[in-house]
Amino acid sequence: PLLTLAALIVLGAISFFGPAASASVENASATRTVVVVKHGETLWDIAQAVDPQGDTRDTVVRIMELNSLTSTSVDAGQRLEIPQTQR
Repeated sequence: PLLTLAALIVLGAISFFGPAASASVENASATRTVVVVKHGETLWDIAQAVDPQGDTRDTVVRIMELNSLTSTSVDAGQRLEIPQTQR
């Protein structure tokens, strides 16, 4: 939990100073949605784009869990399953 919190703090700082980007969302099937990471995009950016009304920290953690990520690092072209919003 401490490592995740530290990673989220660093990720938040990086995304605050980094370039703004938006997630490319595609509907992979009726039951899941996938985003393709764009160049310069962070997990924080993606979380904000897919659930702008939610707590971004919680969305980052949910994306990490859905994709079995062990860090918040993502690469351009990487496909990530994203959680469905409950709104």
